[in-house]
Amino acid sequence: MSRFGQAADAASTLMFVAWIMALVSTLAALFIGEVMGQLPCDLCWHQRVFMFPLVAVLGTALLRSDAGDWLYALPLAVPGWLVARLPQPPVLRDHTKGHQALRRRSFLLRGRYDGFGIGPAAAAVTCRVHHHHRAPPHRAPEIITMKGRTLVLSTAFVAVAVFAGGAALYGGRTDDAPPTRSVSNETLVRMHSPVTGPAAAPVTIVEFFDPSCEACRAFYPRGKQIMGQTVDDVRLVLRYTPLHEGSDEAVRILEAARKQNLFERVLEALLAQQPAWAVHGEPDLEKAWQFAVAAGLDEERARQDAVSSSVDSVLEQDVADMKANNVRQTPTFFVNGKPLTEFSPQGLYDLVSSELEATKAGS
Repeated sequence: MSRFGQAADAASTLMFVAWIMALVSTLAALFIGEVMGQLPCDLCWHQRVFMFPLVAVLGTALLRSDAGDWLYALPLAVPGWLVARLPQPPVLRDHTKGHQALRRRSFLLRGRYDGFGIGPAAAAVTCRVHHHHRAPPHRAPEIITMKGRTLVLSTAFVAVAVFAGGAALYGGRTDDAPPTRSVSNETLVRMHSPVTGPAAAPVTIVEFFDPSCEACRAFYPRGKQIMGQTVDDVRLVLRYTPLHEGSDEAVRILEAARKQNLFERVLEALLAQQPAWAVHGEPDLEKAWQFAVAAGLDEERARQDAVSSSVDSVLEQDVADMKANNVRQTPTFFVNGKPLTEFSPQGLYDLVSSELEATKAGS
């Protein structure tokens, strides 16, 4: 085989590898977001803008049998790679949205979820196509044969079929299905539960939340906004759902803060600094303690209270109620016992408004 032919084969292989990377990244992002229902953060949306079109651009290049088309992929691959490399904490600190907490034992997203996934590698592979394939002047050689085109199309078909099959299987699971019908108040509200708002409010929002959860952090200001708009008609009850590693310790910090009448102040401090201490897979609980102390917590007293039997009981009861209500992700909301099925700030607002209207109509 001539040197040029070898270069063309290398270019064909690299282009195909880059396309596979983009395809897998795109389908994985769609599966996680649209099938599993994990809410992407703002940074991930920006990464997807660059990643998703790579599937079409590189796929078209392969089908056209023209390695020169790699140029069209670079304006997408390179910025996407740069966005994916941005440091996480500064970017996530001001997010208005965040990932829902991952289901326990979920292997797909354990640890940090990089929205661009395998995409950045596709950028590097795409650049290598140009290095391996430099056509002689006035010649636009084919880099992939008819057999190769068949491989591209069949690979795309198999990938889509696997995606559809996975979505169907995942959608048919019942063990992780979120609550869909009203539940009794007994397992939603306990005497020990932190409550904001008047006890006699006609509408009760119950939030199963995890202090390490990005989506819980994102929903927190929305909840305060709803409380501010409804004045004395709504109360918010928080239930601990320690699904992330280290979240049980964060809950203990919050319970110790309650004993010093500093619950809200310490909660907001932990949420504000969440990206710094709640790194998935490697939580730094000492930093969480430092942020709590900076918010005014008496550390010596708090560390004693945090390991008390009363806090043990709170954790045990909340975990039991979490299981009783089939709560598998955070945040999970109930409004007057009715589960929030449209997971969004607007969906929560609409459900609260509906319950307010119902209570006023019945009075």
